[in-house]
Amino acid sequence: PWIPVFIIGIYMYFVLNWGPNFMKHRPPFNLGSIIKTYNLLQIAACVYLVITLLKYGWKRYTFQCESLSFSENPETMQHVKGVYFYYLLKIIDLLDTVFIVLRKKENQVTFLHVYHHAVMIMIGWLWI
Repeated sequence: PWIPVFIIGIYMYFVLNWGPNFMKHRPPFNLGSIIKTYNLLQIAACVYLVITLLKYGWKRYTFQCESLSFSENPETMQHVKGVYFYYLLKIIDLLDTVFIVLRKKENQVTFLHVYHHAVMIMIGWLWI
């Protein structure tokens, strides 16, 4: 798990130390158009994930415990790609906090916010 631990380490260092120190004597960045674009891309990615789940997962899986499928049939592989895409999306979600720091909205960087983002990376890695 070195890569996710490394990513979380950089994230925590930026959000809790370097970012606030860097922004201390600077005006907040105007990230309006960047955040709008980011949000649109997030929406598109989530729509893709829902479609993938409905198309490749809903008809094959139940809400009961199931054994893992190690087959390489196209439906299973598409499901695996969807899970991996979800994990990558959780890494990209870390940009939320970076944007908060660069906009000098430190009151939004709570313990729960940082903990949630960090834990989601590790849970996602374990899920894969």
